[in-house]
Amino acid sequence: FANIDCTLSKYFPLRGDALRLEFKLEAYNMTNSFMATNPNLSVTSSLFGRSTGQANRGREIQYTIRLRF
Repeated sequence: FANIDCTLSKYFPLRGDALRLEFKLEAYNMTNSFMATNPNLSVTSSLFGRSTGQANRGREIQYTIRLRF
């Protein structure tokens, strides 16, 4: 599988170095590309040679805010 994942983060200092606020954005399968499963290899099946599923998941994005002390 060839998924492109990306993470962006930014720290903001609060009260010197004692407190820090972190914003983080993570994206998985950023290009939202489709990857088919292996084809059906049963010769007697009407779906022979066809791929009927998706091997990877669609684009997922999550964000977090963290207070570090």
